[in-house]
Amino acid sequence: MKNQTKKLFMFLVTLVILTAIISCNTSSKESKPEVPIEDYIYFGNMGWRVIHRDTQNNRILIISQSIIAWGPYHVHDEVIFWEHCYLRAYMNNDLFQTFSPADQARVQQTVNQNPDNPQHGTPGGNPTSDFIFVLSIEEAEKYFRSDADRAVKEYDEAYVYWLRSPGEASNFASYVRLDGSIDLRGDQVNVYNIGFRPALWLKM
Repeated sequence: MKNQTKKLFMFLVTLVILTAIISCNTSSKESKPEVPIEDYIYFGNMGWRVIHRDTQNNRILIISQSIIAWGPYHVHDEVIFWEHCYLRAYMNNDLFQTFSPADQARVQQTVNQNPDNPQHGTPGGNPTSDFIFVLSIEEAEKYFRSDADRAVKEYDEAYVYWLRSPGEASNFASYVRLDGSIDLRGDQVNVYNIGFRPALWLKM
């Protein structure tokens, strides 16, 4: 009888310890969820794809799953840099203001470098401090595995979208083609049939 009581006591102690360990692990995972690359999240009333995770600074780089609008890189056909273009103003003012104050607080302002066009040598202009932006040529090459991975397709339809880098001249901007390849020549900045695909750094 004593042996049975002792065995029952040891069994209950073991069960309590295992339950505590499982509860602790579950609580730890819930408090700081892992966000794998290529995960999809909902933020600021939009769907986003995670394209890079910066664990050192506890942030992720996300890009919209869809084209959110179509319009010009700049309203006038003139020499223009990302620093002063219409698209940048739209991203950092109009679009940013659609986020709630709580969501705005999670968007990390970042200094973006704006390299020259790698094929044509067109100057990219000064670094800019942005809350929301579109990718550069270099970023679009770095954060996607292939052209197909970079392409935007919805309901069997493919769409082009702007990059912030200059094209063959200072009144041209580069963009991503229907198949996801990058058009380094670009198009005139005032054309209206190219999409906006915003990106931002989100604090975790």
